[in-house]
Amino acid sequence: MPYSKKAGKAPIVDWIDKLKSENKLVHNATLDIGVGSGTYVNWLKHRYDGKGDYLSNQGPLAQSKWTGVEVWKPYLSEFDLDSKYDSIINEDIRQVDYAKIGPFDVAIAGDVLEHMSKEDAITVVDKVLDVSTYLFISIPIIHYPQAEEHGNPFEAHVKDDWDHEEMMQTFPDIVDHVVGRRVGAYMLTKNRV
Repeated sequence: MPYSKKAGKAPIVDWIDKLKSENKLVHNATLDIGVGSGTYVNWLKHRYDGKGDYLSNQGPLAQSKWTGVEVWKPYLSEFDLDSKYDSIINEDIRQVDYAKIGPFDVAIAGDVLEHMSKEDAITVVDKVLDVSTYLFISIPIIHYPQAEEHGNPFEAHVKDDWDHEEMMQTFPDIVDHVVGRRVGAYMLTKNRV
């Protein structure tokens, strides 16, 4: 579905806040892969006030240049993604030449990897980590089948049975994680300073 659940997002916001406070974000660039409705740009570029309204230019990545990648072309207009991102790429994340669009401080794969095979997920993560200092993944860690939704065949879950142990074994660059009942959040980096 084009909308992500709230689960798994709070740890990502906390990690990014911490990295920003430690001055570890130097490229001033953020990559959001599989953007859907733009959930992460809304959560991280802006912050909610107590009434649920956005506070402009207050988020941890408010001044960051945002690049979004979305395969389903109807979402670009339906969710006005051009107004949310500095650059939006309408392409399958498995086909993007990340070296041409990076580098990035932060890349986010929020509720994305379950929409492809494990092999494709590994390849995408490796390519993104080659151009991003940090990659944040939010993913269901339970059996979670999903068919085509919202008229979008890419919404179907291809690998619908990720679990925490498999995530840890599959992605050696995980440096932190928060695991809930249904969703895991993972921070990855190749820079182990």
